[in-house]
Amino acid sequence: MRYLSWMGLLAISACGHLLPSSAIERGEVLAREGRAVEAYEAFAEAVCENPRDVRVATEFVEIWHQLGGVGDPAAKVSRCKVSEPVVLYIEGMRAAVAGRSRDADIALARALELSPPAYHAEIEYRRGLVALNAGNVDALSYLERAAGLAPARVDVRLAMARVLVDGEEYAEAVAVLRGVLALDVTPEEINKARRILGTAIDGAEPKLNPGVERTLQDILVGLEKGTPETTALVRAQALVEEVPHPRVLKVAALVALHRGLETEAVNRLEVAAELSPLDPEPWRILGMARHAGERANEAAAALGEAHRRDPFDVDVARVLASTSTQTQDFQTARDTYADLTRLEPAVAEHYLLLARSERRLGRATAARRAAEAGVAISGQSVPLLLELASIEAQLALGAPTEDERRAARRRTEETIERLLEVAPDHPGAAAILASLEEHS
Repeated sequence: MRYLSWMGLLAISACGHLLPSSAIERGEVLAREGRAVEAYEAFAEAVCENPRDVRVATEFVEIWHQLGGVGDPAAKVSRCKVSEPVVLYIEGMRAAVAGRSRDADIALARALELSPPAYHAEIEYRRGLVALNAGNVDALSYLERAAGLAPARVDVRLAMARVLVDGEEYAEAVAVLRGVLALDVTPEEINKARRILGTAIDGAEPKLNPGVERTLQDILVGLEKGTPETTALVRAQALVEEVPHPRVLKVAALVALHRGLETEAVNRLEVAAELSPLDPEPWRILGMARHAGERANEAAAALGEAHRRDPFDVDVARVLASTSTQTQDFQTARDTYADLTRLEPAVAEHYLLLARSERRLGRATAARRAAEAGVAISGQSVPLLLELASIEAQLALGAPTEDERRAARRRTEETIERLLEVAPDHPGAAAILASLEEHS
């Protein structure tokens, strides 16, 4: 429902809440509140108000599906002069819910022929989902066309990755998923991407004998307790020779690290990473161990590869961003903190550290955007308010035009006022204002 804007006058609903007068927006609000029955009625009205808009029909059908796919959605809007593409779309989705995938595809294909180009990506995406659920080999081609028409749609990418995993094309699936964080992605979509990635990584590795798997589990339990049995440790070393499997190598590397045998551990992990080129775990283990040993440069290299292989691992991203700042690799720090704002959008500190990274790269305007986003989350954070005030003061002194400098000065003073409300007599406030006066 992201494509809908928040516009229109307000009206009073039957429940006494303020709701937009537009049926589309009313349906949006009701759906967010979990009032699916009322949302269904609102979107039925919205279809009648927008009889040619396939995207509105999409929302209508989605709500109908949430209600269990009961009844005939086409009959619900039969009183309206709905366009033929919209009728075909609704018929196609109804057939899909009923398990008649061929009928669904025929209807959606015809809707595609008759609809304006602006709706083609949506219809191709739906054709892809119908084909995916039916096990149809055409699913990928439909989704690829949808992705070509709408490259910023995360839902299309996730569906493509699912098809590729089902087809055991694991490397291709991972390549599709790695670009997701650069898009307008929701936490729910990140969780879906994380699950699909895990399935792809696991699927790409050969299966282990159950007996070997049990032995590895026993060794890991011992390592977690800090008291691994000697026989289990010896067995881990022997398994490397018997079963040169990435998982065996990773466990043997952990054993070596526990014994302080770093060279042996590194060798095991490098072989594991080579045997399983999609798996981030070897580099994660190595990077975290080097970070614990305060070897920042070596840790950053390993963690960077782990993050590239799995961009959804929050712990790796946090340590990589911090380590990159420590080693003055501010571009990597900036990129990783930007990833963290998507992985954990409610954590204000990520925006603070992103702002600082942007400033170090000389990007004051981008730093301001990051700091403002952080303040919007945590409006009483002294570090964020101080950072924002400092950035605004920097812009007030260095912006290219007088109007921009004046506006930045005003924002600086407003931010300082907010800062002093939270932290009266904060010394940073006086310093920033004095700097402005000195250069005015």
